[in-house]
Amino acid sequence: MSRPRTWAFAISGFLLAYLRYGGSVSWLIIPGIATTVLVSGATNLVNAYSDMEEDSLNQPLRASWVSELGRRNVLASSMLFYAFAILMSLPLGCAFTAISLVAILDSLAYSLPPLRLKARIIPGLLCFSGAVGIAFLGGGIAAGRFDLLDPVLWLVTFFMFAYGAVKNLPDYPGDRLAGIRTTATIFNSVGDAAAATLMLLISPYLLLAALVSTGNLPQIFLTNLFMVPIPAWICIRSSRAKDTARLERLHTIGFVYATAFLNFNLLLCVPSMVAMVSVAAVYVYLSLVGILAIDSRKEHEFLLEEGVQRVGMLETTIPLSVSS
Repeated sequence: MSRPRTWAFAISGFLLAYLRYGGSVSWLIIPGIATTVLVSGATNLVNAYSDMEEDSLNQPLRASWVSELGRRNVLASSMLFYAFAILMSLPLGCAFTAISLVAILDSLAYSLPPLRLKARIIPGLLCFSGAVGIAFLGGGIAAGRFDLLDPVLWLVTFFMFAYGAVKNLPDYPGDRLAGIRTTATIFNSVGDAAAATLMLLISPYLLLAALVSTGNLPQIFLTNLFMVPIPAWICIRSSRAKDTARLERLHTIGFVYATAFLNFNLLLCVPSMVAMVSVAAVYVYLSLVGILAIDSRKEHEFLLEEGVQRVGMLETTIPLSVSS
């Protein structure tokens, strides 16, 4: 339930800044990555704890796991993850521990009341972008530099802000039923939501063009534009999906696209053998997670046309449309 697949975002964000700022390959990279991983894992556990209502429709397997383990035990486990994250941050100094605490507060504000920012569109995406943005700042601190004006920080953070809309598409039925406002549920159909998601996913490339045109990034970063057709394809296919299983598969492709964007920019920033080995290690890790199938988010077929889902013996009917 701590969703090891998603840890790649924080790992990539940390490595991007650490290597960009000239951090040496030493044992200190281990507690740095461990801290970001533990905070990411804790965030996912807190989400599993807080999202029981919508998960009963979106991810019934995960909801059943939470019920079986006990919600209090899941929350206690997340607190244990946070505690270990703080302990792992200590060897990197007070500044790194401080940014780790910011990441923890961001994590808690995202899921738990009274804030529960994930239920609000813009604040939720801002919190979600911290998975990479705050990890980037942590990597910079570990390498001895803290730079809020780094254009690469703005690029990857805004990219993550926009990418946050992708995960809302397969969660459309449960989020709509639970009354949660997301970039998807504010629309009356998955098709309309996918169209809006596409516009949001294209926006980081407009920021990229602006940063290059103003001289804040070298022209080599324009090579990112070759990836533009990928989000377009994902959103077009999503608008035509008939069930949530297909949306979930497209979400997985979106995840691969997002990690590719982050790691491609790592190589642009640090064209070195160390960076290539780091990127390869990230994908070896993701391959292992996929082979072992240890992610709690599973494909679950829900026919969007019919708007009917059986959860155990309960049948819930909600009005949905798939046409844009």
